[in-house]
Order: sequence, then structure tokens, then C-alpha cells
Amino acid sequence: MTSKKLTTSRARAALIGVSPTTVLRVQHGSIQPGEEFIARVLYACPDVKFEVFFEVTRAAA
Repeated sequence: MTSKKLTTSRARAALIGVSPTTVLRVQHGSIQPGEEFIARVLYACPDVKFEVFFEVTRAAA
């Protein structure tokens, strides 16, 4: 999101329509992003790949 000069959690939150606190909690790993959060990020930045915003890991078997 920094490519759109969104250097603060407040600016990122405004773009995707969530609270700055939610953005900070996701960034710091305090909470996992839910489906709606992920959808809002991808909708707000359709030209950026999913992997740029989110770490992709394999689920434990």
C-alpha cells in the first residue's frame, strides 16, 4: 500500500474502509485478517498482487 503513498495506518484504513486500529492489529499480527478485510484490500488495490499484502503459507496437515 505504500505505492499509493499510504504510509500511515490511518491512510490505509481510510482507503479500505476499516479502523486504523484494525490495520495496526493485522500488521502487528495481533489478529488475523478476515475474509472481509482481505476483500477490501484487494478491491482497493486491484493492480497489486495478493502476495504483496499477505504472506502465503501452507496450512499444517
